[in-house]
Amino acid sequence: MSQRMYLFGGHDGARQLNDFFYFDFVTEQWTLIDLSGMLIPSPRDSHVLLTHGNSIYLFGGCTGNPRSDFYQFKVDENLWIAVQSKQ
Repeated sequence: MSQRMYLFGGHDGARQLNDFFYFDFVTEQWTLIDLSGMLIPSPRDSHVLLTHGNSIYLFGGCTGNPRSDFYQFKVDENLWIAVQSKQ
């Protein structure tokens, strides 16, 4: 994972996006991560994306309204899961 940079969502000037790409620093190429048919966080911008271990975490953002949802992307499994907070 350390030779890649991940990019999720954003805004194209007209709408929020939930495209998910990585940039490979070795090959210097962008790749769209195909997650067809899987859980994918809703399109958004202004979110926080960070890494820990072999996972990428996404928190909040804006979908036209503020969000406070939380997701984990398991890099080894190519899988998004919703993270439920313990209360």
